[in-house]
Amino acid sequence: MCVTLRLQDSLRLEWKTQVIVTSTTGGRSLRLAKTAKKLEMKLTRLLTHSITLVAAAWQLDAATIEVTESIAAGTQVKWTADNTYLLKRVIYVQPGATLTIEPGTVVKGVSASEALATAGIPNAVSALWVTRGGKLVAEGTADKPIIFTAQADDVADMKDLPVEASGLWGGVVLLGNAQVNSAQDSAGNVATPKYEVFEGTEDLPQHRFGGADDGDSSGVMRYVSIRYPGNQFAPDRELNGLTLGGVGSGTVIEHVEVYGSSDDGFEWWGGRVNTRYLASIFSEDDSFDTDQGYRGVNQFWLAVQKPGNGDKGGEHDGDLNQANVGTTPNPEQPRSMWYAYNATFIGNGISTALNIRDESAANYVNGVFTGFAGGVLVDNDARYEFQVSNEGNLLNNVFDVGTFSQGNTNARFLLDDTERGNVQAAAGLMSLSATNDGGLDPRPAAGSTALVNVRMPHDAAVMAVNYRGAFGPNDLWARGWTALDSLGILTRAPIEGVVPVRVNAMLVNGRIEIGFPTEVGRTYEVQYSTDLTTWVPTSAGAAQGTGSPAVFSDETSGDGLKFYRVIQR
Repeated sequence: MCVTLRLQDSLRLEWKTQVIVTSTTGGRSLRLAKTAKKLEMKLTRLLTHSITLVAAAWQLDAATIEVTESIAAGTQVKWTADNTYLLKRVIYVQPGATLTIEPGTVVKGVSASEALATAGIPNAVSALWVTRGGKLVAEGTADKPIIFTAQADDVADMKDLPVEASGLWGGVVLLGNAQVNSAQDSAGNVATPKYEVFEGTEDLPQHRFGGADDGDSSGVMRYVSIRYPGNQFAPDRELNGLTLGGVGSGTVIEHVEVYGSSDDGFEWWGGRVNTRYLASIFSEDDSFDTDQGYRGVNQFWLAVQKPGNGDKGGEHDGDLNQANVGTTPNPEQPRSMWYAYNATFIGNGISTALNIRDESAANYVNGVFTGFAGGVLVDNDARYEFQVSNEGNLLNNVFDVGTFSQGNTNARFLLDDTERGNVQAAAGLMSLSATNDGGLDPRPAAGSTALVNVRMPHDAAVMAVNYRGAFGPNDLWARGWTALDSLGILTRAPIEGVVPVRVNAMLVNGRIEIGFPTEVGRTYEVQYSTDLTTWVPTSAGAAQGTGSPAVFSDETSGDGLKFYRVIQR
């Protein structure tokens, strides 16, 4: 008996069974008949299983899966790296649903002209939109980032789109239940707790954000690159690369890049989420934008403005109360008071590094701002927070800019008061370039002002490092997983100063755990290779040293031998 299944000559499942009957008399015939019957049943089950395998194989061969339906409430859905997912409209992750995306997965959005209409959104657009109560678990790795990009982008061909491309699809939206301090929506503004309706959309449940749970979780985003977003979804309204509306501190946002947004790179509307390792590259509006009572603690932000295009490096509003003129405390609660440690903003020579307004108590510490025409513009309606209450502040930053206080003199005292530690001086970064010539190296060179006068953090959530700006001399965390790197803009120069680290390793419940000591100010990377002879390393994760031991955990997945090492930079 022979069963053979074929699929486009790429899959062959075959079983061969031979039954020899030596006698047809008595009980032997009956036993042979029973044996043949059992064999037939087994083959039937095997054949059924083989069809399932064939269907799975066909799914693998289907390079693109079109996504037209939202992730239903209460469901668990997983997108895998062996498929490309094409968003045909706004795809909502509904309340109680979780969308998990595997490392290395590519998710694409169609252009506005090809997008399907979505109820409550004026213009057809493609986007991934996580509603209040929904979760996105997108945990990539340094060597297998999760990429959100446009349908036109062949991620295997780094020359198929120009480096200045932008606005080819919508973007990613996370909405949560954390507090907002004001709302444009009249009903939401007087509700308890307040909520907002996403600007430009109809008041539907999936468009609301805000609430009373500052610890709310919208999931995890690690090693995610969002490329060419920013389609218009309503008159004079474009989606940002990553929009965070009322997102709580239970959400993890680390190692996320936005490249080529035709609007803002990152925008926060209220919420309490903290972030680390964000890169806003070639955003045509603001690189980082905050509003409506945002209160997070952030570290390691990189902004690179597009040549000849782009607004502020940071534009920071506190609330929507237009009546306050900066002479009295802000009546809207909670106050918009947040921190960004170790930012490196690289301008295009024509805009302002920071614009602080509308009662925002923004705090930048240990930052480096270079290549901007202006340094800091504090609008009149933010004077109280900066000049009276001191809830907003700039401390120990380097401004390599044309004019420090641009537009008015409200910010001048931030430079003149030497105790604040801000200086207007050459940044001393290794090399600056905004083209794909491998000439961008944002690390501080020897003797850089970024290597002195570093202020220690106020919060245990902030890593203590010995440099200002987003990068240390031997640390280039944007390498390997970003479009900035793969498109050839970031330097390929070797990183010097790599030191092996002594480790302890053990197997715990099917996971290998690697422990190692750390020093404050150092960066540690766990690497592995499947071959000790040639040693081609793959990054398994990186972290800043805290002075306490660190533990790295990796699931043993049965994919062969792995040889690990930890290096210190």
